[in-house]
Amino acid sequence: MPRPDSDWIACHKCDRGGRGNAVDKCSCGWQVTAPSVKGCFLGTPIVGKPVTPPKVSRSKRRYLKWLRGEFNMSFGEFVKNEKRLREYALERGWAW
Repeated sequence: MPRPDSDWIACHKCDRGGRGNAVDKCSCGWQVTAPSVKGCFLGTPIVGKPVTPPKVSRSKRRYLKWLRGEFNMSFGEFVKNEKRLREYALERGWAW
């Protein structure tokens, strides 16, 4: 069970935990969203209401990637060559 100390905070209530709004997530509690016995003395409580990012389907992520990129091809060609483009980018250390 959690310790009764005032400095201890559970991962699901921490700003760096799974439900928190912090950008830098904790390596221990970043997946913890339900109450559990995990916690630490370094965490900070969630400020405000926890905000979850909107879920985006795989096809929409692919389309947004095509829109953001500067590809000289149609979206259909991009979909057909996506695997090759990803390998090309990773070989050169580019973010895909």
